Amino acid sequence: MSTTDLTPALALTDLSGRDLSDSDLRGSDFRHVSLQGADLRDSDLSGSDLEWTDFEGANLRGADLREANMYMANLPGCDLHGCDLRGANLHVANLSNANLGNADLTGVYAAGVNLQGADLRGASFAGANLRGADLRGADLTGVDLTGADLYGARFEFE
Repeated sequence: MSTTDLTPALALTDLSGRDLSDSDLRGSDFRHVSLQGADLRDSDLSGSDLEWTDFEGANLRGADLREANMYMANLPGCDLHGCDLRGANLHVANLSNANLGNADLTGVYAAGVNLQGADLRGASFAGANLRGADLRGADLTGVDLTGADLYGARFEFE
């Protein structure tokens, strides 16, 4: 699917459950769109505006989300394994119970992000802003936090 297959502005659209895998959606406007349970595997959403987008239960495995604006995005239980999120805005996004294993989140702005119970094994948060992030119950095995700002972040250790 190419970017011409979808209108540039999809605000308030319901695309729940749609198969958009391997799509070129660079720079798209998905603000306030429902993509619950959608299949976005290996799609290119780099530079897209995903503010307030509802991805609950969506499959974003291997997607390119570089520089995407995901402010207040809802992604609980999403599969983001291996995603490229370098430079994305995840400010106060909900990624509770999401799979972010081996994802590249280098330099993300994720102040106040909810990562409760998330699988972060092998992910890179190098240079990320995680001020006030909620990491309680997250699996931090092998996570790279080099240079990350963790001021006020909440952790839970057994």
